[in-house]
Amino acid sequence: MEFRWFKYAAATAVVAGAMILGPVATARANLELRLQEDNGTVVTVNVPASTGPASYSGTIGTSGATGTDFLIVFTYGSSNSPGTSGSALAQQSNIQITNLTGTTHTLHVDVSAQGFQSPNSPPPLVLMDTVSGTLLNGSVSGSLQGFADASNTLFGTGTPAPKLTFSASGLSKSFSVDGHNTTGFSPDGNPYSLSLFAVYTLGGGSSLTLTGGNIQAVPTPEPATLAMCLSGLGLCGAGWLRRSRKAG
Repeated sequence: MEFRWFKYAAATAVVAGAMILGPVATARANLELRLQEDNGTVVTVNVPASTGPASYSGTIGTSGATGTDFLIVFTYGSSNSPGTSGSALAQQSNIQITNLTGTTHTLHVDVSAQGFQSPNSPPPLVLMDTVSGTLLNGSVSGSLQGFADASNTLFGTGTPAPKLTFSASGLSKSFSVDGHNTTGFSPDGNPYSLSLFAVYTLGGGSSLTLTGGNIQAVPTPEPATLAMCLSGLGLCGAGWLRRSRKAG
């Protein structure tokens, strides 16, 4: 699996190293994964005081884990909290999601992590989010949006990254969407949370493999550096994920 944006971390490390931060408060560092079909029961996986991952496998329906409408081979949420000088990251990945029914249903997959302390402001941080995957068969439409929250609240929605939308139909159709904010995010030396909200609407019998989705907070780059980053986003959290697997 590949995740997007980490190519940017090396380009921004020098900028981040030059920042002078004030005292950082003690931060909660929980990680939480939530799944919900349509408007049904929410399935929650919480990893207290850990970067995770928080994972779920099995079926899910409007009654929660006892339902059988969606088959989820494996899905997880993870983060690199408390972050690095180049990037703070919260991400999700679903190896495969299949709608086992003959009718259209929606699956919500949300992940949130607390306790990010680096990078920090000033200057304001740039928020970037991305989603990519392959529709194996059928049809899919949906959206993904990341948020940073200076109150360090799980699933806080203080400052948004762009809302991304996608759709595909047929056999082996890939999609990839990304964006970055222009207003900036300023935790001003305090710990913060990152959250990602994804919605996948699959037609009856449809199957989706998700390459990944994430939200990142990165130091403000020079315009030329940002343009270079946005033109080559294919390596996003892969570096961190490989390192975490080796450490485990």
